[in-house]
Amino acid sequence: MIQLATHTELPPQQNVVKYGVPILMIGSCFTNNIGNKLKEAFFDVDINPFGETYNPLSICAELDWLAAGNAFTKSEIEHHGGLWHSMMHHGEFSNASPQITLQNINNRLETAASLLTRNPVIVITLGTAYAYERNGIVVNNCHKMPANNFTRRRLGIDEIADRLAASISKINYSHCILTVSPIRHLRDGAHDNQTSKATLLLAADKLVNGLPDTTYFPAYEIMLDELRDYRFYDEDMTHPTPLAVKYIFERFEQTFMDDHTRERMTKCQRLRQRINHRLMHPNTEEAKQFETETIKMAAQLGIKLEEDRG
Repeated sequence: MIQLATHTELPPQQNVVKYGVPILMIGSCFTNNIGNKLKEAFFDVDINPFGETYNPLSICAELDWLAAGNAFTKSEIEHHGGLWHSMMHHGEFSNASPQITLQNINNRLETAASLLTRNPVIVITLGTAYAYERNGIVVNNCHKMPANNFTRRRLGIDEIADRLAASISKINYSHCILTVSPIRHLRDGAHDNQTSKATLLLAADKLVNGLPDTTYFPAYEIMLDELRDYRFYDEDMTHPTPLAVKYIFERFEQTFMDDHTRERMTKCQRLRQRINHRLMHPNTEEAKQFETETIKMAAQLGIKLEEDRG
């Protein structure tokens, strides 16, 4: 048989992603892609409590802050362009009111810090080795502040690996999954993107060899080798299409879920489809029967629909 794709070798199957074990996911927008798949299937998952984060040192700062559990205060946010911002957070947390900005930040912080007390699986997706510093401190987001306020540099392999190892070690985790985002950062230029990804791959390799209960998942390699065609890229030619995300997620399942978890996930996905289904005539007997069956299915799976819908 002719082989039309190069298949990436997956790590040995490990039953680490399962129902009843919380999952903390931190990293680039690819983290949202995989995290949302898990959330839709009713896994207990917290996705990017600081917003999308691309450089490893910002991820370290976030893990350190979560481990400490200290609330943010007004001294840690600043005003620019009519909004209050945290340099550690994505712009989705920014607001014209400093009180609302801090409320949004601290609510997410409290939820994620609570999850860390339950021995979670941690999934970290590294996006780029390039970081922006202001006054010697790496920031997560520049918030459209003047470019001359920041210095851009490529982080070193040992710098990334050692800092991440120190931050991850502060957390009681059941397993750590490392990935490198398959999304290309072409704004860095084609060559700089390649050197950046190579730096991240080498740092991840060092981490896997040095940290206990840590596995590298080859999302980057799957996208480049198994999905080596522009039909698997969105219109911007950098982000994966929904089909590509689904394919990579299936490979993720194969690696980190056992048959029992995958079977339950299939049932949960069917439930999610029923919940998302909008009935054209909700007052009919047929619609009421549909709703009754949905509630029954949720009860059998131990899922409270009111909490999920809220």
